[in-house]
Amino acid sequence: SERGMMQDRKSRIGLSAASMIEPGDTIIIDTGTTTEWLARSLPPLPITIVCYNLNILSHVQNHNFINLIFAGGYYHDNTQMFECPESAALISRICANKFFCSAAGISSKGAVTCIDQYEIAAKQAALGSALTRILLLDSSKLGKIRPSLFANISDFDTVVTDSGISQEWADYFRGCGVGLRIAED
Repeated sequence: SERGMMQDRKSRIGLSAASMIEPGDTIIIDTGTTTEWLARSLPPLPITIVCYNLNILSHVQNHNFINLIFAGGYYHDNTQMFECPESAALISRICANKFFCSAAGISSKGAVTCIDQYEIAAKQAALGSALTRILLLDSSKLGKIRPSLFANISDFDTVVTDSGISQEWADYFRGCGVGLRIAED
């Protein structure tokens, strides 16, 4: 099934992204289903995780090697995200080595978008506070535009995606100076 194939691709993206984590890292894990696969695939390394999502929290809370910072707020059932101005402010005060970001779509002009306006403040706070910004994106999101603009592709250092990416998109990312990491089948 198409849904099963996307789950498989997302799990490989999460595993590939997890291999980028190093001992001592402070990482921010964004809201999303692809980022959830990263949370499921964490290596047993001493790290600090910042998150603001119930699905991410449920995968990281019981690991004794993780220091956990949870930015709470109002709960949105459709995304399992907690958000409020105070949580965005907390995120903006953390110097993270890596931000693992998700997106619901990316346009051919490099607009990186999500579904809901309330996601923007946390995503932008994390983009601003992270030294390295990594976009986890399954290939079905390429060329899709969603209502809420939060970044441009040039705001990211690396895109981690699956083998469904076309050569045109691969060339586009490289042309924008963004590293490309393709999760192996």
